[in-house]
Amino acid sequence: MNGSLSNRPSPATFSGRDNRSPRPRRYFYPSLWLTGAIIWIILLLFLVYPLLSIAKNALISDGRFSISPMLTLLEDPYVVQIAFNSFGLALSVSILTTLVAIPVALLLAYKDFPGRRLVLLLLAVPLLLPPFIGVIGLRQLLGRFGSVNLFLMYLGWTSHPIDWLPTGSATAVGILQVLHYYPIIVAQLISSFEQQPLSLHEAARSVGASASSRLIHITLPLALPTIISGTTLVFVSSFTDLGTPLLFEYRSVLSVQIFNMLTDLHENSVGYALVFAVAALSLGLFALSDFFTRQHAAERSVREGAALPRCPLTGWQLVGVIGPLALLTTLSIVPHLGILFIAIANRWFFTVLPTSFTFDHLSVVFSHPLTLVGLRTSLGLALVSSLGVILLGTGVAWLVVRSQLPGKHLLSLVALSPLAIPGMLFAFGYLGAFSGTVLDSGINPLPLLAIAYTIRRLPFMVRIVTAGLAETSATYEEAARSVGARPLSIARHITVPLLSRYIATGAILCFAFAMVEVSDSLILAREERFYPIAKVLYALTARPDGIEIASALGVVVMVVSALLFGAARFMRGR
Repeated sequence: MNGSLSNRPSPATFSGRDNRSPRPRRYFYPSLWLTGAIIWIILLLFLVYPLLSIAKNALISDGRFSISPMLTLLEDPYVVQIAFNSFGLALSVSILTTLVAIPVALLLAYKDFPGRRLVLLLLAVPLLLPPFIGVIGLRQLLGRFGSVNLFLMYLGWTSHPIDWLPTGSATAVGILQVLHYYPIIVAQLISSFEQQPLSLHEAARSVGASASSRLIHITLPLALPTIISGTTLVFVSSFTDLGTPLLFEYRSVLSVQIFNMLTDLHENSVGYALVFAVAALSLGLFALSDFFTRQHAAERSVREGAALPRCPLTGWQLVGVIGPLALLTTLSIVPHLGILFIAIANRWFFTVLPTSFTFDHLSVVFSHPLTLVGLRTSLGLALVSSLGVILLGTGVAWLVVRSQLPGKHLLSLVALSPLAIPGMLFAFGYLGAFSGTVLDSGINPLPLLAIAYTIRRLPFMVRIVTAGLAETSATYEEAARSVGARPLSIARHITVPLLSRYIATGAILCFAFAMVEVSDSLILAREERFYPIAKVLYALTARPDGIEIASALGVVVMVVSALLFGAARFMRGR
């Protein structure tokens, strides 16, 4: 979701008012040295150092630089094969996701039709749960003897069940990833399309340019940075996704192979070499994407108050659009519908739908010892990490926008870098960097999990608060300084109250994402007494009697996430 925040229009764009004030005088006090030093120490210790630890363990052998572990990877045909599998899967998912998202975003941005608001609402449903838990719902509905096959056999359209989701298949993994990731690109593209200048389209229309010509020569080129950014995000997310391949038992991908090396990670440098290779690829792709985006910054920054009006769809156009869009939207929420039905089903065996319903599974969530551990752990971690994100993210944004702190641009770059680093790489960096210390995850993973959650969501808070500072006049702060107020006093009594809705929005979103963080949870939490929700869901799916409880827990998480996203939307719209 990194592109969505950067491409979102500012409140000033919607209000039609020019809220820009004269550039405030940057100020600098000795107390800011301390604030900046503390922030830099935290980032260096928990962001830079773990990544350097991965490189050290991968490239340093017996105190000397060595590329032999990397060469070992290239010489192993099995590793080369799974690398091709991972790359091919991620490339296919990213291309297909983008091809699906572009027409949907164009339709929602420029057309008006009955049910448009409902589609926009349902697009958020796949984001309520991590993709791997959707495997449960998909298997129940699309399995060999799932609802779809039973329905087709009942109609007589097939005499034998169709294996829609074969176990150990890359196709099944790819389908679920596309259904989960395409709403993210749609959200980014809608914002990009709606911000395009009306004058360019009117000028093209005045010289007789057709709708398809305007699309090819104006709309898509202006949205290209957003398309590249979203496609890169999907590629890296698919390439490093751990939970979905594990649940589909598709082992021939790099993420699962790295996960299997946990037991001998410290004795086997090849494991670190594999992590380092994945990290280098992820960072390289994001660097190229960022370079391309900055090269097109001038085109992207063109904004006008007037937006292209949405045209109503009628007649056959409406009929031709509603069907495919309804099918795609339904497919995207199928995993969640399956989870919901399993959670409330009393009996569902060889029937299209459950024959009876019960709320017993939902009640078990709040009494089962493992689910209680997960709920308590995730709630605690989400609260702690949200507080950490508030303090760290607000501090970084304030120093970057309002101060003359030396190196503040580098500070911003480092603080935003977790956007380019998948959670799996963070987790392995922490394993290597803090092994044998008081933060050793083998002793108690909760401190490292809280830190990982905080660092992973730091870019969201930095961007949200930075946008708030850009839209908030510095006049009151200047007035307070003119009468001798100190920076911390100004921040407490003026800046923070003015930014309260931005901070609250960022904190709510960070809390929601921390509740279902996957990679860090699967890798760092290795004892049941420390399991967060994601690890509990994964553990329950491996138990014969755990599918119903896992589904019920998934429903509880969906409800909580929906409420949190709704609260964030309310705060943002105030």
